[in-house]
Parts: sequence; structure tokens; C-alpha cells
Amino acid sequence: MRNRLEEAVIYSPNYGTDGYGDKAVTSWSEGAKLKGFLSPENPAEPIEEGRKPVALKAKFYVRSESATTLNADYRLKIRNQTYQLDGEPNLWLRPIGFGTVISLTLLKDI
Repeated sequence: MRNRLEEAVIYSPNYGTDGYGDKAVTSWSEGAKLKGFLSPENPAEPIEEGRKPVALKAKFYVRSESATTLNADYRLKIRNQTYQLDGEPNLWLRPIGFGTVISLTLLKDI
């Protein structure tokens, strides 16, 4: 079975100040779309018998280097789930060149 190409919507933060005058995210702007492959990671915690694991971490593989301008402040929405970037995107060595791999953490209650 071949992996399915997914569409991710990039959300960038808009900054303002909070009640204490500190820099804070006040809203999110929808931006460009990326095409890539989503690969959920297995949970590290042991799973109780009869329960299903919940993948909270994932990697998103993009065939080009276009996503290297993203940083940990950005979010991606894939399959109607919102993910926070976990660190900076990294180069991914493919058989026919380079791509980008983005580590993600699933956000709850968004």
C-alpha cells in the first residue's frame, strides 16, 4: 500500500501583548498549503490491555525544501487536526534529492 499525499494548511501566529505587556499570540492567520506524507509515531508509554494507543507525535514529510522557513511558532492543520511544530524543520535526504521533515505534536482542545 502506498502512502497517501496529505494537504497541510500552515497557520502563522499574529503577535500582540497580553495583560502584562508581554509578547503573546493574539490570533492565527491561515497561509499557504503544503503537500506531504503524515507519519504518526508510536507512543512511548506502555499500553494497557484492551486500550488503543493515541499518537500524539507525528512527522510530516514534504518532497521539497520549501518548508524550511517554518519555525516552532507555526501550526499545521492536517486531516482536521491541529499540530504544533516541535522544533525547526530538518532536511530529509530522499533518493532523488532533498525534502523537509517536520516534527509535530498534536494539540488538544483547539
